Amino acid sequence: MTTVPGAGEGKVKRLAALISDYFSAVDKDDYDTWYSKFSDSTIARVAPHKFPNKFRRMKEYKMHGDSIRILSVKRLPAPFENEVGTEFEVIVDFGVDMNVANRVSFDHLKRSKENTNPRLFGFNIIASEKGYEICIHKYGSDRQGDGTGQN
Repeated sequence: MTTVPGAGEGKVKRLAALISDYFSAVDKDDYDTWYSKFSDSTIARVAPHKFPNKFRRMKEYKMHGDSIRILSVKRLPAPFENEVGTEFEVIVDFGVDMNVANRVSFDHLKRSKENTNPRLFGFNIIASEKGYEICIHKYGSDRQGDGTGQN
């Protein structure tokens, strides 16, 4: 198990379950389960008609939810826009090559030097009193990020 800043074993297990469920839902074409993993703030901020497209784009990666390994969990200095809680950038290794030639805008690896690694995917989570949830925001791809999650 990967250590998470400020998290004990129970929190790490809950985080691992969230990540597994999120990516397994994509692998199994289960939109409703995938959608249920987002924070209320993300659902309120992102236009409803965009979620099906985001799901379709993730399906294009050809992810396999049974081989996930968490590589890093980095705490961001402040949560993005209307997110409430502590935000983290997470990088996972799928153990198999995926189709990442055109990364989705909410994959924070899009703006990093690791953007061509076909095994890696980056996403954000928010830790709140409700637990861990996925949060989505757009990362620019024309420059390296400053680690704030607001690029």
